[in-house]
Amino acid sequence: MMETNEAQMKPVAKRKKKYRLKKGVKKKLLIFGTMLIVVIAVITFYPYRASEEEREELSEPKIIGMIRVDQYSDLNELHVKFAVKNGIKGFKSDKEFRGNIDNLTAKGDLVKIENNSYYVIDKLTHSHPYLTP
Repeated sequence: MMETNEAQMKPVAKRKKKYRLKKGVKKKLLIFGTMLIVVIAVITFYPYRASEEEREELSEPKIIGMIRVDQYSDLNELHVKFAVKNGIKGFKSDKEFRGNIDNLTAKGDLVKIENNSYYVIDKLTHSHPYLTP
């Protein structure tokens, strides 16, 4: 009979095959990854600077609720007709309006409205916050 060595009896461990990238591919992946991290960092940490117009838009209140002014079909002529019918004459200037507003509110022809749970009054540039009761 033949004698066998103990070394021959041990199972042979399989070597794992190592996969390596080629130098050119490895370099390209490293450059791409670095650029990607830099772009993400710039987008995340660089502050957005709005233009003057955008800052003015942001300072104005946003639309609250579901009312859209452009959906109304009433015209200024109808409002003027109603005001004249109720004793409120038109004003030629802001100065004239400001001079008569105390008299109109005292008589009860107009009521000043302010922000409350029913109304949100935006910054008005071409009108005044008064309603007929």
